[in-house]
Amino acid sequence: MHPLLPNISQEIYDQLWAKSAELASYNKQYEEMRESNKDLKRKLLSYQNHFLYRGPLVYKRISKRLSTEQSLAKFSIKNTILSELTDSVVINFIKSIIDNRQTLIYRLNLDPQINQHSEYNLFFLSFLPLDFFATYVIPPIFGFFTGSSNISDFIEAVSMAFDVEAVHPEPFIANFHKTFLCAVLTRFFLMPQFNKFIFKHLSGVYEFYNQLKIQPSEELTKMQYSKFFASFLMEMTAAVPFWPNFLRFLFQRLSRKFPVKFTIVISVIIHCILIPLLQHPKLYGVVPEACNLPEINFEGFKDFILTLCDPSLTGLRKNEAFERGIIANLVAVLLDPTQPTNYGPEIDESAISAIALLALSRFETDVAAKEAISTLVSSIPGCSIFSFSIESKRKRYRCDESLNLLLELLTQTNPDYNIYNLSPRLSAIKSTLSQRYFEYDRVLENLDKELEKCTNSMVDLVGDSKQLTEMITMCEASLRRSETIQVSRIIAQMREENNVLSDAEKRKTTFANDVNSLGQFCVWNLDNYYSRNQWLEDLMPLVARTFHSQLVSEYPITGISRTQGSSDADRKLISRKKEILEKIKTRGVDSQTMKVINDTSALEPVANRLVAASKIDSPCDCTILIEEALGNAENLFLFANGVVPEANQLMPTLATLFVVAQMESPFSFCNWLNNHLSSVCELRPDWFKNGDGARMEHFFKLGEWIQELLDE
Repeated sequence: MHPLLPNISQEIYDQLWAKSAELASYNKQYEEMRESNKDLKRKLLSYQNHFLYRGPLVYKRISKRLSTEQSLAKFSIKNTILSELTDSVVINFIKSIIDNRQTLIYRLNLDPQINQHSEYNLFFLSFLPLDFFATYVIPPIFGFFTGSSNISDFIEAVSMAFDVEAVHPEPFIANFHKTFLCAVLTRFFLMPQFNKFIFKHLSGVYEFYNQLKIQPSEELTKMQYSKFFASFLMEMTAAVPFWPNFLRFLFQRLSRKFPVKFTIVISVIIHCILIPLLQHPKLYGVVPEACNLPEINFEGFKDFILTLCDPSLTGLRKNEAFERGIIANLVAVLLDPTQPTNYGPEIDESAISAIALLALSRFETDVAAKEAISTLVSSIPGCSIFSFSIESKRKRYRCDESLNLLLELLTQTNPDYNIYNLSPRLSAIKSTLSQRYFEYDRVLENLDKELEKCTNSMVDLVGDSKQLTEMITMCEASLRRSETIQVSRIIAQMREENNVLSDAEKRKTTFANDVNSLGQFCVWNLDNYYSRNQWLEDLMPLVARTFHSQLVSEYPITGISRTQGSSDADRKLISRKKEILEKIKTRGVDSQTMKVINDTSALEPVANRLVAASKIDSPCDCTILIEEALGNAENLFLFANGVVPEANQLMPTLATLFVVAQMESPFSFCNWLNNHLSSVCELRPDWFKNGDGARMEHFFKLGEWIQELLDE
């Protein structure tokens, strides 16, 4: 008999206490992880809300009388007020919306108010109802499309509306780009968590814009349209098998009731993915953030692409070089039957702006809710955002209630010294349990089951934590990219105030003869403007890099930038690559380094980043790709040998990478980049340098080292 529980032996007590202590420890870890994930979810929720107010829909409607400083302050994440709803009438209203959200898009799409031209005011801006509801109502109601239950409900909700339109498909498809459903899907695909699946793999957008710079004729432009669209379709087709199943299932469900599925699928691809990403390529992350892009005739592009997709037209000219089978391939892959699988952490909370909540209430018949929401919104700041609950399908782990009393007694007593000094509650539990008959084997078995349940729940939480952290990182990246829209406006203001254009024209000869003068001119203008606009502190790195890119593009260092006597060296390297690669191996290369540089095919994917960098007109964006390539080469060495390369191993590895890269003018590019970066990085490293700049120093030394090999 044991003194704590007289009806069990010491041996049984020891087993029960050990298992209970283990379970208590797991329960504590579980609760800590759950709280940590709750904080991550709240952070993600703030970022997702903030992203809605940083997009092109907002910035293009900013009033001209409103300063850039004011507009940025209005949409600062620091100013976002996330409040919990306490009014039971409002809470019940939102719960009713959530419970019936699968019919929400269908009902809004049929409501004539959605397509009216009267505008909704959000903070200080005005929006058409169609844009307002697609942007500020639908994403919050569906939990910003995070978690399987929110995604599956959204797919069904938007598809129900498509089912209705399938009854008369021709007028719907002809005017799809003007519809509420098009706006809803465009916002869905723009969400940060989907970027890596849909847009990250698209590599031809920057090259497409560059081609449009140098081929202005209508005929050549159409040819570029054809080539780009074909490239886009092929890259999409290659990527679709790696998408989460729910993205493919979305297209299958949308087109289910349409007699010609091809037409509706390609309409969604063009109007909800392709055209938006070309309108805002920096926001979608398909071009470098600081690069310069020409204007594009989107209406002309769209009309031409739709003509290519029209199966009834057969008279396309051969020089448009487009095979319609490419479109059919993409549609076939998207419509290949699949079922959605779990994706992302299940969330139990979302948030909606006060103004969006008020707008939503106007479409409902609940008079009490309308009055309560109107009263609430009128009494708070307009930028307030309310959080609300969404039922999660994943049940929180809870210990079996039948074991709770036993666990509480065993885990709050020490087997060695305090079993006689119990609190009144523990004494009552002891008295209750002492009178019971224990089936010890079953109790131990139940404890093992609880341990397994708790362990599995912790594994789920670890997975959720990883996904939440990744989604927060993606939101941060999207928020940073969204700033490029406003940065363009800031630079336009700076150029006007500082009279940049005329000053630069006067110094054009100086720029051509002095490699540092352009950088000095750039930094002087930036410092001058920043001194008058201290609120720009957080944005200055992006402002500086973008402005520098514009100057480099408009005023290249003629005769020095990409030539500088390097053309002969470029030709020598390209014609003598095999010879140079062999020479590198004779420079005291050890066995570990040889293991990496012997197989140049392994370096080719890494070298492609250098090739991409050599085609970019923005020096600071070049450095990002170069540093990524050099870092990947170091990781390749680490993977092959299990150790980080030392300096004498790193140089031949990176030199091999430099030679393997299919850059058109490697030395000229290296000199051009060094000329444009050296002065600005020296004057303003906080704006122009990435980290300590060590990898870029390696890159510039590579050019010198390989040049010596060529001269031998």
